[in-house]
Amino acid sequence: MATSNVLFSPGVATREIDLSQRRLEIPAVGAAVVGPTVRGPAMVPTPVSTYSEYIRWFGDVFTSGSGAQEKLYKYLTTHTVEQYLKHGQICTVTRILAGNYQPAYSNVINSSSYAALSTPSSGSVTFAQNNMAFKLVALSDGDVLNSGANTAAVSGSGRTGDESVNGVLLSGSQFNIRWEVNNVDPSRGTFNLLIRRGDDINNRKVVLESYESISLDPNSSQYIARVIGDQSNTLRYDSSGMPYLEKSGSNVNRSRFVRVDYVSNQLNYLNSNGSVRDVSLSGSLPAAVSGTFGAGDDGNVVHPRAMYENIWNANTQGFHVGSSSFGQAAYQDALDILSNKDQYDINLLVVPGLVDNLTNHSQIITRAINLCEDRGDMMLVLDSTSKGSTVGQAQIAAEGRNTNYAAAYYPWVQSPDPDLGRSVWTPPSVMVSAVYSFNDLVAHPWFAPAGLNRGVLDTVTQT
Repeated sequence: MATSNVLFSPGVATREIDLSQRRLEIPAVGAAVVGPTVRGPAMVPTPVSTYSEYIRWFGDVFTSGSGAQEKLYKYLTTHTVEQYLKHGQICTVTRILAGNYQPAYSNVINSSSYAALSTPSSGSVTFAQNNMAFKLVALSDGDVLNSGANTAAVSGSGRTGDESVNGVLLSGSQFNIRWEVNNVDPSRGTFNLLIRRGDDINNRKVVLESYESISLDPNSSQYIARVIGDQSNTLRYDSSGMPYLEKSGSNVNRSRFVRVDYVSNQLNYLNSNGSVRDVSLSGSLPAAVSGTFGAGDDGNVVHPRAMYENIWNANTQGFHVGSSSFGQAAYQDALDILSNKDQYDINLLVVPGLVDNLTNHSQIITRAINLCEDRGDMMLVLDSTSKGSTVGQAQIAAEGRNTNYAAAYYPWVQSPDPDLGRSVWTPPSVMVSAVYSFNDLVAHPWFAPAGLNRGVLDTVTQT
């Protein structure tokens, strides 16, 4: 602890104690960041403790443009989490998607001997009527894991053609996945399951995950749902219209990529020795084949062409926020889910990409401020204006808010980004997040994130 004593006059002394670099305690709570990401579960608040863990679930960079114009980008959500976790211990991320989004999934994986599942009309269940099958679903919502070219068009969005041109990721690329069943053992009733990279080939496989000697017998310790996991969260609404997450599945998701959606015609087909109790049942095991994932849909998302400067009243990061049925609804649902303070222990809220001097953005920010006020235990870091706005415009936006639960910042800043290999412009909330996490680390959350130590933006090169 550094101290200094200076005598200014007889009998009067001052002492200065510098606490700006003192780590008092590890904060028990962290920030919540809401916004789009490359991939990951949609509308599910997910805690991450390191930036690498964030990348594992939500991805980091994506491509936009084509040919000579193609560049790597990051969502502002990703920038914010990266900055906050420089000093923060935990961050809760909620990825937003709007409309009828859904994850990619496999076809029904079953025996080649029985193309279709059937149910006996009467009597006991026979072997031929009990072809055992299962289905895998991507943990990441949206079309990011789809196989083949995405040619879907969203009305009025300008999103057409392959995703490499107007969108996020190349379909059929290294970002996609495929599945493979091999080493089927009829006597043991087991098989291996591989999760492979989407652009590999059979004689040069890129295996992302491998599960050996798994079973479709629910009593087996190697039961597929038990080994891989089968938990899911579905967005529902109560009688008052408030969103909530309906959880299903009893086995923790251990895979990074998929969960087991269902296992049909479940049979306890293994005996106490772990062998198939009836030889006739062996033919109902899945065939040794491979396949892809498809049918994933981003919903009402317009994938961005220009990421940072290209934010206007009806758009932010590819989300149409001019309509309640598009991006507005997604942001509002994500914020409402965070209203449960018993379940989500957070003290800071950041919604990068929304700016207060744009009408449609401001409506969502009002919802965020109300959330903070209703909870009474967290504060919103908001951006006053879009890039290029004046000090006067920022002042007007700030004067329009009267709350103890929000802090407005200005202007946009530029900083180098090693992931992209260039400097980027970001709204101030992105970099200020690092200041808040550092402040919580060396002081207390109620201390002002200001001064030569706690208030420094050390990576900013231009404002």
